[in-house]
Amino acid sequence: MAFEDVLANTTITGFSDPDEATIVAAMRTAYDGSTTAKAMFDNWIGAGNTIEIDFLVGAFQASANAGELEIDLAFLTNASYIANDGTVVQDTAVTAIT
Repeated sequence: MAFEDVLANTTITGFSDPDEATIVAAMRTAYDGSTTAKAMFDNWIGAGNTIEIDFLVGAFQASANAGELEIDLAFLTNASYIANDGTVVQDTAVTAIT
């Protein structure tokens, strides 16, 4: 499967053009850069499912096993996580979406 197949089965609603481009770029980076992410996307879409990404102010959440995300990229401004080496890392669209 190609990333274009994943994108053709993804609906992104309510975002500005730059934010939508950020989301698509994050998905493409994960798809092209991680065999695990690629397999997850391919298996989900290959099973006849779709991905729905909707804008929701102040949210960054997903429904389990539903292919539905409600996100606000501004939420990531103050989001970080602890890396395996114990350092604090600023969250990005790529790490948050995938």
